[in-house]
Amino acid sequence: MSSRTTRERGYQRITYLSAEQRLNYLVKIDSTGKLRWARSNELVDTTAGHWKDSGNGGGIVPEDMPSRPVRRRGSFESAGSSSSSSLHSDVAMHYLEPPKGKTRWSKVFYRYFTVRGVTNRLLRTTLKRNTWLYASVSPQ
Repeated sequence: MSSRTTRERGYQRITYLSAEQRLNYLVKIDSTGKLRWARSNELVDTTAGHWKDSGNGGGIVPEDMPSRPVRRRGSFESAGSSSSSSLHSDVAMHYLEPPKGKTRWSKVFYRYFTVRGVTNRLLRTTLKRNTWLYASVSPQ
């Protein structure tokens, strides 16, 4: 079962990957201090415009590589995982609502003086274009 959930807002996409999917993004530091992909031992190239995320936890691939087609679910396959992921999507959509308030002042109040407004502003200012966030959990 995958614990993958996605939230999209403009150019931002936050994806929660399973343990197996995270291995596709795993890097190690070599003896010279450079980052290398753990799966292929190649140097990590961070040149803008040359790489893209393949999606669905597949890892980083060259920009000119064609995307994989989406596999359609057959009539005999279980819809259980689909319904749980749609549940996560519905929960995530809660955070994508437009700012509350009908007047200009009430919108300003909600944007600057509520936890939700401050969190939205912090997320928008800390995540810039071409920023990769890498989070890891080290084994205990």
